[in-house]
Amino acid sequence: MKNNTSSNIEEYEKIWDEMEKLEPLTPSTETKKTWIIPVQTAKVDGVDDYYIEFPDDLLKAANLKEGDLLDWVDNGDGSVTMKKLKSV
Repeated sequence: MKNNTSSNIEEYEKIWDEMEKLEPLTPSTETKKTWIIPVQTAKVDGVDDYYIEFPDDLLKAANLKEGDLLDWVDNGDGSVTMKKLKSV
């Protein structure tokens, strides 16, 4: 009869062997993505107006559509974090 320690080791080795057969985890859909978007200018009534255009992949990833409200957070390093507001 095997002693308890030997039995436990065999059980752990069996479990480890099964774990090694598993596929590696894929990144979460919560993975943060970043974009660098240039600020553009246009003259409106003789005054410079500044705007950005969101690329389609950003709109899709952020689940944004025209009319959505955004919160812009200044990161203090020249970048901003954009968050979609759930309600007004």
